Amino acid sequence: MTIRRSMYLTITTMILVPFLLFTFLISHIFDNRLQTVIKDSLETAANAQISEMITFCSNQMHELVLIGNSNIAKDALKGDKAQEVGNYLNEMLRSRVEETDYLETFTLMDSDYQVVACSEENYEEKAKEGFRILVQNMGDQDFYISNVYSSKVDGKKRKVVIAIASIKEDDKLLGYILTEMNLDFYNNVREESEFKEESTFYLLDGNQQIISAGTSKEERDSFITNDEQRADFTKKYTDSLKKNAEEGSFTFVVNGKNYITYYSSIEYTDWRILLTVNVDEYTASRTIYKTLLAFLILLCAIASVWVSYFTANRIMNPIKRISDTLSEIRKTQDYSLRVEKDKPDELGMLSDEINIMIDFIETENLYKTKQQRLLKKQADKDSLTGINNRRKIIDEFQIQRKIIQERGGELVILFIDIDNFKDFNDQYGHNVGDQVLQFFATFLKNETKGTIGRYGGDEFIGIIEDKEVIHNLDWYLQSVIEKLAASFVLRGSGRRLPISCCIGAVRIDFSKIEEEYDSQKLIDMADYAMYQVKNSGKQGYFIKDIPEIIKKEEE
Repeated sequence: MTIRRSMYLTITTMILVPFLLFTFLISHIFDNRLQTVIKDSLETAANAQISEMITFCSNQMHELVLIGNSNIAKDALKGDKAQEVGNYLNEMLRSRVEETDYLETFTLMDSDYQVVACSEENYEEKAKEGFRILVQNMGDQDFYISNVYSSKVDGKKRKVVIAIASIKEDDKLLGYILTEMNLDFYNNVREESEFKEESTFYLLDGNQQIISAGTSKEERDSFITNDEQRADFTKKYTDSLKKNAEEGSFTFVVNGKNYITYYSSIEYTDWRILLTVNVDEYTASRTIYKTLLAFLILLCAIASVWVSYFTANRIMNPIKRISDTLSEIRKTQDYSLRVEKDKPDELGMLSDEINIMIDFIETENLYKTKQQRLLKKQADKDSLTGINNRRKIIDEFQIQRKIIQERGGELVILFIDIDNFKDFNDQYGHNVGDQVLQFFATFLKNETKGTIGRYGGDEFIGIIEDKEVIHNLDWYLQSVIEKLAASFVLRGSGRRLPISCCIGAVRIDFSKIEEEYDSQKLIDMADYAMYQVKNSGKQGYFIKDIPEIIKKEEE
């Protein structure tokens, strides 16, 4: 006998009233807690966005402070007018802008608001008239992100915000470092968010200008309602601003529909996040849910002792087996488990379908795991040379530096730049330029006995732990330069093309220093050492030893 026929035998013994009362009770509780659930959901979604934005702001502050507190930046702020210092700062700031999609300009100013260095040319003419107001809005904070304003970038108007940090030495203000950032990052936050489609996201600055708005799939440049339609919203939101509340919620009505908005402030800014949901859509869903639930209860909720027996043996036990199997799969991630089939009825067919689905998921998981491993490996490699890319080589350097620093050993960081690389592309074509980069990467890896990564363009970073190479570093670097000059053979022609490079090396003995040494600072030192070679005529190397550098800095 099938489950359907068994139900026909028991329909006359069903009891309707207790189940209907239970339904009404659940609906009443649902009505009372609807807005609380929505508010908590919005708060959770907003906090996720706030956390991501605070992390972004903190990273910007760290980057600004790191550059501003560098010795070369402080020297420039104190009045070092050397052209070499200015050119290096300008190039460093320009490089930062080129490497970061959302950065438009990078500027260093002294305490009199005079531009000391900038990522753009002719920066002497670029002093902002409203910079004093920006500093006033910053107040006592060491870091601040401004409201939105329009700026011309590449001849086009674009909305940007300014991130600014003060640079101090012994509590004395030396100046400010700031960046202009476009709004692409904040649009990405909205597009990658996981809040429900019924929710509308708004990120507003202190002047209530829209930074990013819409849903995760649809961007908005302005409110979709006019001032009259959102009068109730405007009043409620204005009241919340007057209270200076960091976070909260309020309900309002637009075109006869009820909405609820959760709002929260963003650290380091005057901004606010707002998430809005149409409560009536939830209410409509609830009505449909209640209707369907009442219909199902009318058919199957009136039970007798026989129904209890029938339910336990023909329905509940098979369902429990399905539930237990799925629960065990969820806990153990063991997709080899299968639902045990009891009888060839509807639940037996459901067990078969679930087992087919588990087979599919098991196959998909194996494929995705393989793909993820392949993608992770590819993400760590430079697509042209096959060696570590910029992110991977920096990560490797941080890991190796920490390990060697803990055990007190020696480490060398190399910053290498190919001389006149542009000439290869101009004279022989980009295909030959690519051959040079591929050859150069393999050559460095073999000759230095270290870990090599492409830092960008024709710049490479090398990490050397080999004691023999470290102790005979001069000989090894000279050998690299000499062999490189006669080793490259152009594929297909047999023609030899000379290659030269500039190498900046920082050799640090962690057993002779006590304080922790920052990885980026070591890379910057090697970069600066490389530029000393380049500025001295190219094709050569320069080694800086630490702790000798520390002694000079202390003096």
